[in-house]
Parts: sequence; C-alpha cells; structure tokens
Amino acid sequence: MSLKRFLFIVCLCSSVALFSQYRKIGGVNFASAEHGPQPESGIPALKRINANWVALTPFAYMDDKTDPKIHFRTERNWWADIPENMESVILDARKFGMKLMLKPHFWVEGSGWAGTLTFDEAGWLEWEKNYEVFILEMADLAQRHKMEMFCFATELKSVVKNRPEFMDAIIKKIRERYKGKLLYAANWDDYHRIPFWDQLDYIGVDAYFPVTESVTPSVEEVRTIWRDFALQLRDFSYKKRKQIIFTEYGYRSIDKPVWKQWEIEWVSDSLNVNLQAQVNSYEGLFQAIWDEPWFAGGFLWKWYPEKVHYTGLVANSDYTPQQKPAEKTIRKWYSKEYTYELQRKRTENWLNQTR
Repeated sequence: MSLKRFLFIVCLCSSVALFSQYRKIGGVNFASAEHGPQPESGIPALKRINANWVALTPFAYMDDKTDPKIHFRTERNWWADIPENMESVILDARKFGMKLMLKPHFWVEGSGWAGTLTFDEAGWLEWEKNYEVFILEMADLAQRHKMEMFCFATELKSVVKNRPEFMDAIIKKIRERYKGKLLYAANWDDYHRIPFWDQLDYIGVDAYFPVTESVTPSVEEVRTIWRDFALQLRDFSYKKRKQIIFTEYGYRSIDKPVWKQWEIEWVSDSLNVNLQAQVNSYEGLFQAIWDEPWFAGGFLWKWYPEKVHYTGLVANSDYTPQQKPAEKTIRKWYSKEYTYELQRKRTENWLNQTR
C-alpha cells in the first residue's frame, strides 16, 4: 500500500480507538423555536430516531439578492435564532448527550436561496463587511459553547465563485476564534468546484441529488441510482483525502420526493401526501451510502421543536419525518455501530478498487 493510501486510512480512522464501538453522525437540522422557550424543546423526542448530533440553524435575512445588507436580531427572526435564546436549546441538547454543530443560514426575500447573490464591486465589499460581523459572532457562539462543529456557510455558490480571496480570509479569521471542526455546506451540484476544501476538516454536501421521477420510487430504484452518485462522492473524498458529511439531506412525504427538490420548495400542502415514498427514499439512500467508509454521516432536513410545525403531519407534505413512518427507518440506520477494525478493512477495500 502506498504511503498516500495509508495516511488516508489513518485520517479516516484515527479518531476511533481500536475495536471500540462508534456510531456515525446521525444528525438533524434543528429548526429554531419560533415563539419562545418550549415546555418540550424537541430535543428529547430525537431519541425516537436515536439521533446523536444536532445542527442549530439560525437565520439571517436579506431583502434581495442585489442588496448587500444583512439583517439579524430583527422582528423577522424566530425566537431561538438569537444567540442568548439559543442557549436553552444548547443546554437541553447537552443534557441528552447530543453533539452540536452551528450552521447559520441566509434567507433572501422573494427567492429564499442565497446561492445567486449579485453585487457590483461596492456591493460585494459592503456584503463582505456585513457577513464578517455576522459570521464571527456565530463563531464566537460556537466556541463559547464548545460546539464540536461549525458550518460557516451554506450554498453560497456565487460568493465562492466571485470572491474566493474573501472566503480564504474569512476561514482564517474563523480559525483564530473557533477551535472545533470547520465545514462548508456545498450544494449537490457544486461541491467539486469549491477551492478551499483543504482548509476545512470535512467536505460538506447538501445532498439533494435528483434521483428519479417515480411517484413512489422503490427502495431498489433509489439505491441503484444513488450508487452512481455515491461512486462520484467516493472518488472525490479520496482525491481530497477527507470524509464527506451530508450537511443536509432528506425527502418530503410526497409524490416524486427524490426528483429536483428545489423546484417544489415553494409548494406545500397542494402536493399529494405519500408517506411510503418518503420511507422508500430514505431506505434506498441509506442502503447506498451509510456503510461507506468515506461517509461520516449526515444531518437530515429537518426537525421542529414546536408542535404547531409538525403536529398532524400524517396529512402534511413537509420534509420532517416527525410522527411519520420514516422515523422507524431513520432510527434503524442511526443506531448502527461500527468498530475501528471494520472501518479500516472497508477503507482498504474501496481504496484498492480505485487503483
């Protein structure tokens, strides 16, 4: 075995003691509480799926993709977006043994997605200044509470393309303040274009790959098509010598849940509810990727702390698996345990296949 391959195996396995049992990241993207502290924060319910990680997802707001102002601590923010309010959720997560990732988001009015921000030079400079203030406050929050991971940006496609020097600089500034594992969440079609993976600890991918247009895709169909994407991710992981985390993944309980999910972001209850399609989609995905050594785990989208957002979702088309049959499927895979030795053998096997 070459030194390069040996060092990659060590990189994948060094954090796990020999023959000790460990679980992959079985996480959720945890929505902020909208209306204030909750009698049941939503954290205890995560035991139903045997989750072991929580990604906190506070939002900042932009009025338009051409307006560089960033709004935070405003009336638009949900209650637990605000750091001092978030602390009650952090304490609850720690009480129940959860590890934490802080994963700030932007919401652009009128479009939602922050991947197409467009400014002139003066606008870019103003946005960079505003972003630095916001993200360093978030880095301080993550460090203060010793959160294990910090995902400093999500799907900022045009920023990465147009302002690479700024991204390099902000990573260095974050590293000066935050000492945990640092990630970026790349869109599924963009992860191979990110120039700064070598400065981060994992490759983060928001895994909304378009799989099939089937109304109720079978487990076999999802698994078979997903394996093609998995091979691409595997090769990229080896090339970069870093494991991949799905910083977001998940499927709505609707017809055609694994096809071009971004096209139905604005559509809700008008879609046909299909609970079995959600179950099959999760199961097919898990069968394709969960046991792979390059895959460190992931954070499903998403989990709500307030009953108003998930009660009665047997008749709702949202992403959350709460109180749906998909909970059982997720629990099965989130409960899997591995040993260092098994990880080493699997890593050697797939590295040999890439020769």
